[in-house]
Amino acid sequence: MTVLFQVSSLFPVERVLAVWCPDWPILAAGADPQTPCAVIARGRILSCSPAARAAGVRRGQRWREAQACCPELLGHTADPGRDSRVFEAVVRRVAEVAAGPDVVRPGLLVARAGGAARYWGGEEPLRQRIVDGVRSLGFPVRVGIADGTFAAVQAAYEDRIVPPGRSVDFLAELPVHRLGPPLSEILPRFGLRTLGDFTSLPRRTVVTRWGEDAGRAHDMARGVPLRFLVRAHDPPVIAVHRIFDPPLDRVDTASFIARVAAEELHEQLTRRGLGCLRLVVEVRDESGRIHARAWRRVDAVLPVFSVAAIVDRVRWQLAGWLDSGNVSGGLAALRLVADEVTRAVGWDVPLWDGGNDVLRGQADSIHRHTDIARVLTRLQGLLGESAVVSAVVDGGRDPIHRVRWVPWGSGEPDGKPDTAPWPGRLPPPSPPTVWDPPRPAVVLAASGETVAVTARLRLTATPAILALPDAQRRRITGWAGPWPFDERWWDAPTARHGTRFQFATADGLAWLATHCGGMWAVEGRYD
Repeated sequence: MTVLFQVSSLFPVERVLAVWCPDWPILAAGADPQTPCAVIARGRILSCSPAARAAGVRRGQRWREAQACCPELLGHTADPGRDSRVFEAVVRRVAEVAAGPDVVRPGLLVARAGGAARYWGGEEPLRQRIVDGVRSLGFPVRVGIADGTFAAVQAAYEDRIVPPGRSVDFLAELPVHRLGPPLSEILPRFGLRTLGDFTSLPRRTVVTRWGEDAGRAHDMARGVPLRFLVRAHDPPVIAVHRIFDPPLDRVDTASFIARVAAEELHEQLTRRGLGCLRLVVEVRDESGRIHARAWRRVDAVLPVFSVAAIVDRVRWQLAGWLDSGNVSGGLAALRLVADEVTRAVGWDVPLWDGGNDVLRGQADSIHRHTDIARVLTRLQGLLGESAVVSAVVDGGRDPIHRVRWVPWGSGEPDGKPDTAPWPGRLPPPSPPTVWDPPRPAVVLAASGETVAVTARLRLTATPAILALPDAQRRRITGWAGPWPFDERWWDAPTARHGTRFQFATADGLAWLATHCGGMWAVEGRYD
């Protein structure tokens, strides 16, 4: 006998509201959404305005490709801390209407809708009050209400209220790209275009074919709330507490303490075989006032907070409180609580190997980044914060001097506001591959003579061959320049004077070359 049942008959799914501010990094940067602009992180488009999308710019696109689509595109440096600080005003406004909102990420939050809907006379009046409140701050907003967190977030993207008991039907019509990579890339290859196509497969078949990660995504697409895998608030409470004497009033100091506390909380979870779904950050200021904010993870493939994700959320939240001026006299105490947890089944993978599972083979970068972040954090704890560094991009005249090393995980954004004139600066785009020091090279004419640059910035012959240290001679098919530079003329030992050229070669590559002191060198390669 076959028995059919609804997911809601097995799990008491509650009504959840989600509030989404589209293109939040653009709004937090203070950019005008009506102009073509984008927020850039590590050379790729993180977010773009509607005007930029209309011109062909897309998320994940390389910056130079986006500029080719839209030459008038304005770029802004990504700053997650800024995004979180600005979003704090939205969180407070929503909290005036619906108690206890949880931040998923800057620009998106969720909250329980049941009690608030009863208080305001229904879900539509509740939705309208939130829309009016957020728009009064000057931000566009979409609000969705549905059964369960995942469905509510999807409803917010559609700006609609899904009637009770209809969330599974609503989810079934959505495309699989709502699950995010790698499932959004794998499932269409098997003819699975919608979440309904995906959930029509038995869960056991999904897990056998693609692994436990896909099984969790299958549960979410069917409306199963992850938090019921382990009872919320299951004793003992998993928390970390720190007291600061004297109180902290500097963001950098608070960030360092937050890193240590977050690492300890993650260690407690790992020892119990648990993952954190909902993180509560709580501080007490010098006057005794308590400030608290909850962060929630909503992700089909990796639904729990990694140690790096905990560090980021705590750092953003502390910086937001300190910069807002609402904290009186500094932070006197910090408490981190894993408020809702789940069994961490199938999430422990080797550092450099995603495993033999087909899905993990596709999603190895996600898992590797999580584990690598944990290892790097431990290394900093053992060797000091400055022992592990990463590169950020600053203003400068050439690609080499635009790269600066900062402590890994410091949260320092990529680049300072690039408002300096930088006379002699190389025009964009910059080469992705840069050598420091530059690689010696030789530029030859068709006759075999070495090409030089005169005092009047003229080439002595037309460049025909680019010879590099790998002994290969590449035929030059085109070139641009010269761009003269005269750097640090006031300091003789470090002064540099010369010209830069760009060469295109027959193998499809392009090169950034310099002629300085009568010698040629290659600074970068355009891949």
